[in-house]
Amino acid sequence: RHPQRITRTIKSFVSYMKAMVIEMTEKQLYTSAWDECPRVAVVMATYNGIKYLEEQVDSIFSQNGVNVSLYVYDDCSTDGTPTLLKKLSNEYGSKGKTLVYTKGEENVGFPTSFFKALASVENSFDFYAYSDQDDVWKESKLYVAVKALELTSGNSSRPSLYFEPTT
Repeated sequence: RHPQRITRTIKSFVSYMKAMVIEMTEKQLYTSAWDECPRVAVVMATYNGIKYLEEQVDSIFSQNGVNVSLYVYDDCSTDGTPTLLKKLSNEYGSKGKTLVYTKGEENVGFPTSFFKALASVENSFDFYAYSDQDDVWKESKLYVAVKALELTSGNSSRPSLYFEPTT
């Protein structure tokens, strides 16, 4: 009914969250022990995404203040994406990080690919995030999202969703 009011509210909230992150000192952001950080499962579907994929995966595992695991479903890529995902899974696995990669047997399209990636996730996460294969995330993206969602955690009768538009 009031799209301008909603837009202003969203812009105000985003500004508030950005200011909150800027005001944090590096010490405040990184003092939590790794195991005490919120656990976030990042779900990604890929299809012929080799061009930007490594940079995006690196940005996901560079997130501050959260413990991230990445679950990827590849929808029958033919450009080397599966080989890269296997390499990255081994590389990050050797660093104690989790990248679970599943190669599809037939092309099912991106909506079903996201559902298949989500189906491979364990139930032991505090939050879930979706990622495109060609994005690059700021290091505080998930931390800001978690803090925003924690503001709504007192109302468990309604699910919460955080959205950050790309620029």
